[in-house]
Amino acid sequence: MESLTPDRNCFIRNRLLLTRKVQYGAIILFSADSMLRNGDQFYPYRQNSDFYYLTGIEQKNSILLLVPHASDTTMREILFIEKPDPKDEAWNGKKLTPSEAIEISGVDTIRYTEELDTILQQVSAITETFWFNVPTSSKLKVEFPLKNQRELKRIREMYPLHKYEQVSRYIQEMRFRKEEWEIALIRYASAITVSGMKRIAKKCRPDIPEKFLEAEFLHECTINNARLAFAPIIASGANACTLHYTENRDICKAGSLLLIDAGAEFWYYASDCTRTFPVDGRFTGRQKEVYLSVLKIYEESAKRLLPGKSMEEVEQEIRPLIEEEHQKLGLYTKNDIASQNPSEPLSKRYSPHGISHFLGLDVHDPGEKTLPLEPGMVLTCEPGIYIPVENIGIRIENTLLITQNGNQVLTDSLPMMPDEIESIMHPKG
Repeated sequence: MESLTPDRNCFIRNRLLLTRKVQYGAIILFSADSMLRNGDQFYPYRQNSDFYYLTGIEQKNSILLLVPHASDTTMREILFIEKPDPKDEAWNGKKLTPSEAIEISGVDTIRYTEELDTILQQVSAITETFWFNVPTSSKLKVEFPLKNQRELKRIREMYPLHKYEQVSRYIQEMRFRKEEWEIALIRYASAITVSGMKRIAKKCRPDIPEKFLEAEFLHECTINNARLAFAPIIASGANACTLHYTENRDICKAGSLLLIDAGAEFWYYASDCTRTFPVDGRFTGRQKEVYLSVLKIYEESAKRLLPGKSMEEVEQEIRPLIEEEHQKLGLYTKNDIASQNPSEPLSKRYSPHGISHFLGLDVHDPGEKTLPLEPGMVLTCEPGIYIPVENIGIRIENTLLITQNGNQVLTDSLPMMPDEIESIMHPKG
């Protein structure tokens, strides 16, 4: 496990690549917010992915300032950290010392956060542009501005004549393709994920709470020094037809299916995997019929996720097969297809989501679905069919690494065939 720990050379290289892309101005990145839960209690802290990617620093209230063209070499990279406070440390633990911050990040110039404005005043005299890392996702809806947004507003007011640019697109481009050390971490996270899934398969039975099975997966993450990559979906029966069901509060009932969509995160790198198990340990005829349709779509999709092809191309190519499988299952007819509204295709009613997304520091990592896939990209393949009137929701998902000649399944040690699933749920002997 120690050999899988990222070293500072990884972060040094990432900063070097970024400053080669952004050759002028000053880049300012802030660590993630500490999120209040209630009273004086906070949610577990998780560092901003971009900030971690460039520094390796997990401590909150940290700031990275890059001024690549500064004549004073000590100004080119500055990491700001909280000044140690013995009273605070007595309650909340030790803060990084400057030497520790240097050892982790490879940034040689360390300052305390209280010095930021003084340093910015100096930087403002040698540059006309500040680059900020402000979230750009159209899906982002927050109740209050994030730290990068708040600080952008504050610094704009301090330096109204300066130009302000968005650096996130450059960082995201860098994160599209994974380096070998990143792949190693995702591979390890995938192994933990598979182990957690197998724990669930062996424990699954009628009358067991979904929450108990969630605990089995969390246990596997915890004992392997990992954490959950996202809120796991442990969805039995009709719950499996809710795509982002995370309440996990029902009881698994005899004769139903259990859809588990979960992933471990190891050193900030995620895995993502989905399997659908029969709660009784045996698929019914109809359940197996639907399952085999999803499996066929998965296999054909995975064959097409290759270098040079885009996710969008693959999804367009696979849509006729999805329609064909839906018809075999009796969900609609060819005549229904002929008369459907093109803007609301019938296939979306039973297979509403795409078949892939990028994966890395975030479970939905930056990436462009329209761009050709390249070796080193990591993504998922995850088709599904959901039939609410039958309480059947089935999804099969694996983590894939794009290689020179095709792809490699990083979660392939977790069975997909119905008889293999039944076998691990009820091992012989």
